Amino acid sequence: MKKRIAFIAFYAIVLAVAVVNVVFYVKDQFFFSLTDLPKGEFIYASLSPQGDQSANFYRVDTPMGPAARVELISFESDTGTPTVKNIYWETGKSSVTVRWEDNNIITVDEQAYDLSNGDTFDCRRKNSFSQQW
Repeated sequence: MKKRIAFIAFYAIVLAVAVVNVVFYVKDQFFFSLTDLPKGEFIYASLSPQGDQSANFYRVDTPMGPAARVELISFESDTGTPTVKNIYWETGKSSVTVRWEDNNIITVDEQAYDLSNGDTFDCRRKNSFSQQW
């Protein structure tokens, strides 16, 4: 009787672990978000030509190695309230070059992103350099 209970308990635990792994695998494959990225260490800021936006670069130490995160801070002209959105995430990089082409176009490591279209980059999304916020 004790062997049977131990047998059932063992397989119940194995099944529970397998289900949890499948759930997290599906989540990681289909539900990436730039909103919950780790903060990281602030490296530098790049101010837009009109001075109403700032692109801040952060170096993030992750368990898989270094990562680069760029957040866009937009300042509302009438209230001065900042809006913060992550626009770039790439693992395996410890530095990036951020350059403003104009007030709507930003270049991160030679790849241009049109902020007026909501372009972003997330390395976890395969074969896509431009996603909407």
